[in-house]
Amino acid sequence: METPEQIIEQATDKLEQGQGRQAVDLLTRAHRQFSDNEEVIVLLAEAYAENRQPRKALQLLERFGSEAAAGAELVLALGDEYYAQDQVAEARQTYERLADSADHAAEALVRLGLLCFSEQDYAAAKSHFDQALEVDPSCVAALNSLGDLCQEHNDSAAAKKWYLKALSVDDEDVEAAGNLAELFYETGQLEEAERYARQAVSLDPGYAPAWLTLGYLYLDQDREKDAARCFETFLRWEKSPTAQDIIIEVKAVLEALRD
Repeated sequence: METPEQIIEQATDKLEQGQGRQAVDLLTRAHRQFSDNEEVIVLLAEAYAENRQPRKALQLLERFGSEAAAGAELVLALGDEYYAQDQVAEARQTYERLADSADHAAEALVRLGLLCFSEQDYAAAKSHFDQALEVDPSCVAALNSLGDLCQEHNDSAAAKKWYLKALSVDDEDVEAAGNLAELFYETGQLEEAERYARQAVSLDPGYAPAWLTLGYLYLDQDREKDAARCFETFLRWEKSPTAQDIIIEVKAVLEALRD
């Protein structure tokens, strides 16, 4: 009999290959065998969401993540799914369950800050990010989020400092590398933008935002074949419902490049 770890590895590969249906099948069988395995539950919910079954994802996470004894990763996944489905109050209540956790408070505080950010309550967002760093000074999610907050206020210099600090804490943080690529692209520093975008996709070939940055960077340089390849890769990996506008835009750009 296969172990949960073996099935999780197989299902993760399926998800990375865009085979959501096969991942659901694998993890559904695993969940029947290992019903209390929280890693299986979280990944099955992710597979449901990937397979355009958000109701099933939320029902599964609510069933197990609402229990008082639920592990932190399961609770965070439940909060994330509430947020993905625009149930902000439920997401906030779920993250608050971990705000005093010895090991997971920083993660919860960053997510609470991101909720405030989405509501344009920037002072509250900054307060949560600062609190996360007080709990864990090496919390790269908080560092990146403070950079994003600076970007929102058009302070590129301050944003760059936060992103660089995140990379100094973790030189394999794909989000910081991707953020720097986008920042340098927006400020016209194309060589630096390409360097950090390349760093991001070398760390995670499926990191869609960096492929988008590369696509526009090459388009600006009239490298149309390279731009088209990067845009196609972006479309292969970008699955977020919140990215529909940019997906439509990229498809239109690709059509124009092919004409």
